[in-house]
Amino acid sequence: ASAMLYFVSYSILILVQDPGISRTNKTLASLLPAVAGSLMGMARVTYESGQYALDFSNASDIVNNYSFATGLIMLLVDFLLYALLAVYFDNVIPSPTGTRQPLNYFLKLEYWTGKGSEEKITKKENPQKTDREDEAGIAAKTEKDVDVD
Repeated sequence: ASAMLYFVSYSILILVQDPGISRTNKTLASLLPAVAGSLMGMARVTYESGQYALDFSNASDIVNNYSFATGLIMLLVDFLLYALLAVYFDNVIPSPTGTRQPLNYFLKLEYWTGKGSEEKITKKENPQKTDREDEAGIAAKTEKDVDVD
């Protein structure tokens, strides 16, 4: 799968590296980190070959309809986007160590407030028990289970 992703990224890079491609299309293609990094590299090579040092004062200058600053911003956007997707798929795709969430789990109020169904079940089972009573019950069971001869 990673070889296929590399091939797709490289193919898109070949399509958008032409100076005639619009800045919008290059920015959209930069949603793939490999494309953003390559376009940033091309902008840097253009600066360095012209005997200009690339720094923050000229990073936003447009070179072949793309700027180094756009690439940096897109890499940050890529990081945030892929991090959110990773968290989403980690919760939605079933795994042996966790429970599967519904596809729209992040739209539910319980997810954001932390007040889920476990809290409701616990209160229904023992509505009068407090946390101290639970701890005392556990301690009593532990002492009873230990046989001293």
